[in-house]
Amino acid sequence: MARPRAAFGAVLAAAVALAAAPRPTCASESAVAAQAAASAALPAALPPEIAELLEPPLQLGQGTLRWFGLRVYDARFVAPADFDAGQPWRTPFALELVYARPLKGADIARRSAEAMRTLDATDEATMQRWAAAMAAIFPDVSTGDRLLGAYLPGRGARFFQGGRPIGSIDEPAFARAFFSLWLDPRTPEPALRESLLRQSYGRGVTTTR
Repeated sequence: MARPRAAFGAVLAAAVALAAAPRPTCASESAVAAQAAASAALPAALPPEIAELLEPPLQLGQGTLRWFGLRVYDARFVAPADFDAGQPWRTPFALELVYARPLKGADIARRSAEAMRTLDATDEATMQRWAAAMAAIFPDVSTGDRLLGAYLPGRGARFFQGGRPIGSIDEPAFARAFFSLWLDPRTPEPALRESLLRQSYGRGVTTTR
């Protein structure tokens, strides 16, 4: 199935938001300093019920999605210390998004579903059901609002806004399809994926250029 970068980028642009890190190049002192500064801008606190699942937690990385130069969202990826990017679905993890612009919850759900279709072969009836479930959960957001999605192996996904639970979709297939938007090696935003998984190098992560 065709996966035009423009369509996928527009989907992600309305899907979620998070903290500044440029496309990774080579390791350097300046890059490390920039990463540390960006980390300081993101709070370490996680919802207690998620923090317990990720003990001991490891912040793997963070990145920023820009579209035609415009900052769409900043992202922070947190997982337990034994997370393996080569087998990401074996352990729980959390993805926090900090929006850089206002978005309607209905648009977030619709465009997330559109993006999921480009990577997942799920039948259309199931995809429409997932889209409706996301529309019932995802709120309208303003600039600076934070949404966090948690992946729970064998259970599904839970969603939080500002640390407050806003809903869950208890289907493992949905959770994998949703978080594949950031973790699948086929993503049209490989630099963002690489930024999110930057500390998992040497443990199976595959990057594309």
